[in-house]
Amino acid sequence: MSDGQPRMWDVVIVGGGLVGVSLACALAPLGLRIAIIEPTPREQLIQRDRRLIALSLSSQRIFEGMGMWSKMAAESVPIHRVHVSESGRFGVTRIHAEELGVPCLGSMISANRIAEAGYEQLDAHDQITVLRGAFVRQQVEKETLRVTLEQPDGTCQELHAALLVAADGMMSRVRDNAGIAVNKQTYQQAAVVAEVTHQSPHDHVAFERFLAAGPMALLPLSGNRCALVWTWPEEQLDTVLSWSDALFLEQLQKHFGFRLGKFLAVSRRASYPVSQVMADSLVGERLVLLGNAAHGLHPVAGQGFNLGLRDVALLAELIQAGHDPGSAKVLADYANQRAQDHRVVMQSTHWLVRIFGSKHWPLSQVRGLGLVALDRFWPLKSRLMQQAMGLVQGGGKRLIHGLPLRSVNE
Repeated sequence: MSDGQPRMWDVVIVGGGLVGVSLACALAPLGLRIAIIEPTPREQLIQRDRRLIALSLSSQRIFEGMGMWSKMAAESVPIHRVHVSESGRFGVTRIHAEELGVPCLGSMISANRIAEAGYEQLDAHDQITVLRGAFVRQQVEKETLRVTLEQPDGTCQELHAALLVAADGMMSRVRDNAGIAVNKQTYQQAAVVAEVTHQSPHDHVAFERFLAAGPMALLPLSGNRCALVWTWPEEQLDTVLSWSDALFLEQLQKHFGFRLGKFLAVSRRASYPVSQVMADSLVGERLVLLGNAAHGLHPVAGQGFNLGLRDVALLAELIQAGHDPGSAKVLADYANQRAQDHRVVMQSTHWLVRIFGSKHWPLSQVRGLGLVALDRFWPLKSRLMQQAMGLVQGGGKRLIHGLPLRSVNE
């Protein structure tokens, strides 16, 4: 063990990815002693995450409240309209930002730019430290949590913390160490992701198209480019990935049409399995789960990271209001106030996949009527878009409106 007494921290965050760093940035103005435990070197961590993320409007506002959005805005691409359709069926739903009285519905940005902006933000706060550890074990004591950090060479370091945050992903060791089980819903699907170049401007429109094989999303990037997320049955994945670029673009054109003109090029393709995961509990004793450690979603609605960022916003506000970040009251309030948002987003995402994936003839006919009705029935359309933008869920009162947190001493 390390010499001397274990160091006391207010919050220890396991995981230095987007969610963990976002929480540290949100808490930074409060002057708390914060440790981020992340084994991967900073530059490698930033550069390896090449995902393209669709930020909801509420997520943009949260980043504004953290002081991060100004560092990212120039490299983001706003989404002004959404176009939803189903292949081979009548009925289309169109949503416009101006209809809702907002500047945009959200934005596209790279994950590594978010991470880079977050670490730049943390550089200005000496009370926040990044520790490089390979493995974490935790043990609850009376009023604190003892965290043991094991290094690859076998040496250990002990920390004491008021609150431990598991932001270490879907395979969270911290969650498993706490004995919190997860419920997993598999869809027997995989998402194929790539960037595509097309002939006509996208005019900042995001397209969601439901196909027989699975949903397809095309999301605007800079220039005449879009991020593609195309869901396929698992048994067809190897075939799709084996297609040449020319054949892939041909199939994309066939299934999407010519709304963006001709597809001209596709980047290297990647894939990942699709499932829905939810932890049995969001909290433990002096422990809270955030991001993929708490929940994972089907990519059909692009809500995964946005849901985690609203978790961050509320948790940070509750910590600001309490004297003990890991108190039973803070954690109970967090779990209770986030429950409805989690339930609504996860259920709506699940049923969206099931309804548009059904081959039952009567339901397939009703889907077209539903898209027409949604396009014309303004109250329902407005409510659904407010939900998609993250503006009606419990994500706190300050950050979600672009307002920073302040230290109680200010």
